[in-house]
Amino acid sequence: MSQSSECEFSIQKPFIVDKTIDQLLREKYIGVDLKLSLDTAFAAAAHKFKDQIKWTRTQVDEDGDIALMTPNLVEFDQLLEFMLDSFGWCPKVYSSRESSEIFIFEPQDDTQQVAILLATEGEYGWKGSLHSLDYVNSTENGNILGFIFATKPKDTEEQDWLLVEIDRQKNSREWSLHPGTIEHVYYIWAERIGVPEPKFKPTTN
Repeated sequence: MSQSSECEFSIQKPFIVDKTIDQLLREKYIGVDLKLSLDTAFAAAAHKFKDQIKWTRTQVDEDGDIALMTPNLVEFDQLLEFMLDSFGWCPKVYSSRESSEIFIFEPQDDTQQVAILLATEGEYGWKGSLHSLDYVNSTENGNILGFIFATKPKDTEEQDWLLVEIDRQKNSREWSLHPGTIEHVYYIWAERIGVPEPKFKPTTN
């Protein structure tokens, strides 16, 4: 059997039940949209966890959605972390849990709490892991806020940084993910919106 066929088999032969997404959520299941079964990255992740996660396919709900669900919460969280580490993105998740319990570090003060909310709230907020908030600053007029988060543990050899820009005047938000050092990400940000010199000393190499 080819690797492609194995990946497909791990998610395209789920156990089918007569319950909807909402019904399984009330039973503490967690899951993703069935359409992800066609995504190569998710197929690879599902194959990696095929021995831990046996998928259940829901019935169509009132919006016409179908999901792949599992009660294996710990393994599912590990699958999401694997996707972030390997592919730099994480799918939208059906869950009865607060997203902060799935993805986000525990804030230590009000600044971190606000930064997390601004980065993650809403349908188009960041849905991946945040392991720390490493830099916060704003433009001179205070209209644009910027946050730099580490998306992997600090002992990770190759770190990715989430750069979040909040424009208070336009009531808009943008985020982007960058590999490298925090200094490199700072310069991306500084060039784009003109933030002041940080307290650390960025290097040019």
